[in-house]
Amino acid sequence: MNSKWKSMKVSEFAEVIGGGTPDTKNDQYWNGIIPWVAPSDLTGYNSVYISHGAKNISEAGLSSSSTKLIPENSVLLSSRAPIGYVALAANPICTNQGFRSLVCKKDKIDPLFLYYALKVYKPTLEAYATGATFPELSGSALKKIEFPVPPVEEQKEISKILYSYDQLIENNTKRIAILEQMAEQIYKEWFVRMRFPGFENTKFVKGIPADWEIIQFQKIVYEVRKGIKKGQINPDIDYVGLEHLPVKSLILINWGKGEDIDSDKLRFETNDILFCKIRPYLHKVALAPFNGICSTDTIIMRPLEDLYKYYASMIAISNVFVDFADITSNGTKMPRADWKVLKKFQCLYPGEELLLKFNEIVAPMIEQSQILMNENKILESSRNYLLPRLISGRLSIEHLTSKLQETV
Repeated sequence: MNSKWKSMKVSEFAEVIGGGTPDTKNDQYWNGIIPWVAPSDLTGYNSVYISHGAKNISEAGLSSSSTKLIPENSVLLSSRAPIGYVALAANPICTNQGFRSLVCKKDKIDPLFLYYALKVYKPTLEAYATGATFPELSGSALKKIEFPVPPVEEQKEISKILYSYDQLIENNTKRIAILEQMAEQIYKEWFVRMRFPGFENTKFVKGIPADWEIIQFQKIVYEVRKGIKKGQINPDIDYVGLEHLPVKSLILINWGKGEDIDSDKLRFETNDILFCKIRPYLHKVALAPFNGICSTDTIIMRPLEDLYKYYASMIAISNVFVDFADITSNGTKMPRADWKVLKKFQCLYPGEELLLKFNEIVAPMIEQSQILMNENKILESSRNYLLPRLISGRLSIEHLTSKLQETV
C-alpha cells in the first residue's frame, strides 16, 4: 500500500444514519413526493445512482417515523436482508430501517470512491454483522470498520476510472431498452392494433384480417426438456438461473457459470425462449443469445422455424400471455406455469409474408441489443478486474496509466 494511504474508520469520514418506515396503515403517510427506498429496490439494480424506489412518502410520513431525508451523494448501504447492496443518492432521499446510510465528509472521502470501496469490502461488512437467522450490520459496528484510504484527490482519480466503465455500461443498457421498446411497439402496432403494412386495403372479419388464422401457441413453438446431471456439467458452460432472467425484457444481461452449479439442469440453445415457470407474474422471459444450461424451473420454448423466433418471443413476453400463465398456474405458495396449458394459448398467425417483413425490421434491433449486451459483459469484466486492485492500492494510478500508454 502506498505510504500516502492510511487506515480510517468509517466514523472518521462519514456520518452513519439509519432509516425507518412510516405506518403502512395510514394512507396520509404515503404516495407523497419524497422518494423512499427499501433494500428490495436495489435487488437487480445495476446503476450507480438511485433517485427513487417503488414507493414515495409524504411530509407527514417523514415527520412521523424514524426515517431521515438523506442528502444527495450520500451512500446507501443495505444493512440486512441482504447486507451490502450499495447505491449513491442522486437526490435527497429516505430509506427504511434496512439501511445504514453514510453522509460523507467531503474533505476526507469521495462519495463515489466510498461506493466502490464498500463493494470491495462487502465480506468485511458481513463479518461485522450479528444475528444468527437474519444477520444485521448495526450502525455502531459499521462506524468501527476501517479500511485503507488514499488522499481525496487520488480517491477521485480512482473513482473516475471505475465510473467511466459504469457510465458506458449504463449508456448501453439505455440503448438496449430503447431498441426493445421499438421492437415491442412495432409488434403491438402490427399485431395488436392491426395497423400493419397494407392494413388499409385488408378485409377484416370481427376485427381480424380475413386471411389470418387463430392458432394455438404450440403451432409455432414447442417445449424442450433436455436434462443434464450435475456431475456432467462443464464448469465453463454459461448458466442462466431464474435470478438471471430479466423482468419485462427479452435481453439477457446477467448469467453465471457451470462451476457454481450443485444440481441437475436443463440444456437450451441459441434463440430458445426461456420462461420462468415459478410465479409467472414476475414476468421473467429471455431470448437465449447462446447455448447453455438453465434451471429446471424454466420452460424452454423452441420456435418450430427460424421465421417464428421474434414473433413468438414477443408473444411470450406480452402481458396477455404472462397473465394467462399466471391465471392458469398451479400451486398456492409457489405457483408454477404449466406448458400443457400454455401450449394451448390462442394467438394470431398473420402469414409468412408479414412475418418476414416483421423480422426484417425487428431482427436488427434485437441483434444490436445482444451486441450491446456482450459489450457490457466485457466492460464489466474489465471493471471488476480493476476494482479490488485500485480500491486496495495494489494497483496505483501511475502504474495503470503507464500500462495503458504501453498498449497505445
